[in-house]
Amino acid sequence: MPGGVAMCYVVLAFFVFLLWALTQKQDTLQALLVTPIWFALLGIAWALVRHRPGHKARYALFQQELQSDKDTLADAQAPGGN
Repeated sequence: MPGGVAMCYVVLAFFVFLLWALTQKQDTLQALLVTPIWFALLGIAWALVRHRPGHKARYALFQQELQSDKDTLADAQAPGGN
C-alpha cells in the first residue's frame, strides 16, 4: 500500500472523524449508541444458529464440496492433467 504506516494513521484519523460526525446530530448519535447492542444481538443469533445440528450438517457438506473443488482444480493444473 502506498504510504505504508502513514496510511494506517490516516485511516484511524478518518474513523475518528466519522465518530465525531456521527455525534453531531441527535438521530445519528442515537444510531451510533444502538450499534453495539445490534452487533451483540447479531453475535448471539450467530452463536445459536451455528450450534444447530442442521447447520452443522450443511457446513460439513459445504466443506466436502469445497475440498472436492480444490482437488478437481489441483488435478486440472497438474502437468498432463488435461
